[in-house]
Formats: sequence, structure tokens, C-alpha cells
Amino acid sequence: TEHPLCECSGEHVCDACFNCRVHRQKEILIIAFPGSGKSATLIEFAAWVVGRQAGRASLAFVSYAWEKAKERTQAVRNIIWEEVPSEETQRYNMVFPDIKPNNKDWGSDTWRIVGRPPSLPSGTMLAAGYTGAVQGQRLSGAIMDDLFKPEPYPISPGQLKAVWSFWLNILRTRPNGTGWRVAINTRLHEDDPAGRWQRDGWPTLRTPALDETGEPVWVGDEDALTKEALNKYRETEGGFAPFMMQYQGLVVAAPEDAQLQPPALVFKAPQLSTIIQVWDLAETIARTSSETACVTMAKG
Repeated sequence: TEHPLCECSGEHVCDACFNCRVHRQKEILIIAFPGSGKSATLIEFAAWVVGRQAGRASLAFVSYAWEKAKERTQAVRNIIWEEVPSEETQRYNMVFPDIKPNNKDWGSDTWRIVGRPPSLPSGTMLAAGYTGAVQGQRLSGAIMDDLFKPEPYPISPGQLKAVWSFWLNILRTRPNGTGWRVAINTRLHEDDPAGRWQRDGWPTLRTPALDETGEPVWVGDEDALTKEALNKYRETEGGFAPFMMQYQGLVVAAPEDAQLQPPALVFKAPQLSTIIQVWDLAETIARTSSETACVTMAKG
């Protein structure tokens, strides 16, 4: 049987195929830098899901604060219907002409479209902060927009524990049997939810602010960050390690903590006749890798 999302043969387990992993696991993590249009992407995605799933859609838009999540759900609602239709709403209605608002349940933080049975406790969409109430909801999808953005700084262990507890014990269990999870986050800490999701094996897309040649990936827009602004933040204002985490999505050591020399001894292997080690030393401030790495090859 052919896989639904790629050209792999039926004998291929697809462990290395990104699309098939997303399809099988029903989850995807997108790591993006500040000001890259994360929320706009999720708002448009949510409107598309409502159009495709119609009365079956039951979504939660979750963010670090309820007010932010409410703004996002209002934006999705305004794409679907406005009293004076915008150009965007008109285009949406051309693609999904059957999606209509339920005027009896068309609030700002929770709403329902025509065709979503009133007997179902969950509406078409609801807004929630990470301390908000999504218990009792059965969702077809959970959309997480910067689930973790603590104030004030510095980030404390208690903040990390609280948001992970919310995810692990509440939000993770809300999607139904075929439900899915989509998250877009800016990295803020090596142990933030995005970091933990990566370690748990979520299929991950990383969109750095600068490409491999040091040029901005987002150009030609008045809101885009310039190369000069990004370099200034990296070199002076924010610091190298915070820049690499927030704008490149990479956890790296600060320059003063770089591992410049390989250790004198890695391990003893008296039974092997030949051992070859290849080292990549993290020795420059402009590096885009994390720390010193080594590949060991041996022949017995």
C-alpha cells in the first residue's frame, strides 16, 4: 500500500520521511524567530482547517496568555465572516462557501459555525492561555502559538515546570483519537516546551533568521529584520548564545564557554587495533554549530 503523503513504497517504514512522520504522529513543531509571522501563519492555518473540516472542527488556539489567544481566535473568525467583508473574507468565502457563522454562538473567545451540532460541548474554536481551562474539551486539533513566553525574566525553574505540567497533564490529552497538535515557538530556554518536544521526537521544522551564508531569510517586506539589525543584536545587544537560540533556533554555548580543545582521553579500547577520531572544534565566535563534536571509527 502506498503511503498517503510521499512516494515511498509500501515496504518502506518511512522513519526518515518528514511528511509521513507528521501524518503518523499527528504532530508538528515549527521553530521560528521573533517577528517571522508565526501567529499569522497559524491564524490562516486555523481558518483553512475550519473550512476543510466544517462541522467536525473543534479547535483550541492556545498561547502564553489568554488575551493573545483571544486575539488569534477573533482573527480566525474575521477571516471566515465579517459584516462588511474584507478582501480576505471574500476570497475565503469563494473557497469555502458553506462555512457560515452560528449567530447564537459567535463570541470573541469561543464560537461555533453552522453545522457544528449544539449537543457537542466543544465549539468550533476556543481561546486559552496556558493557565486557561481546556479541561472537558474534546478537540480535533490543538494549535499552540508561543505556549511559553515568561515575564519577568530571567526564566525560573518554576515557570518551566508550570508550562510543562499544563501541557503534560491537560492540553496533551484534549485531542480526540484522530486529533492533532501544531506548535510554533521561538526558543527561549534549552528546557522550554519546544526543546522538550524535540527531545520527544516531534517532527520539527526550523526557520532561522540568517541562512548558512549569513544573509536574512526574510527579505522584501517592510517588517523584515535587516542583516544589520540582526548582526547588531547578535554582537552587542542580546549576546551570541541568546541570539542563536531565539533567531537561529539553536542551543549553543556562549563563546567564553566554548570547548576549544578535545579531551586528552575519550575512552579505552584495548581490543581494537585501529581507532580514528575526527574532531570539529567550536573555536570561532561566528560558528553556527553548537559545541565541539567528535566522530570515532574503530576496527577490531
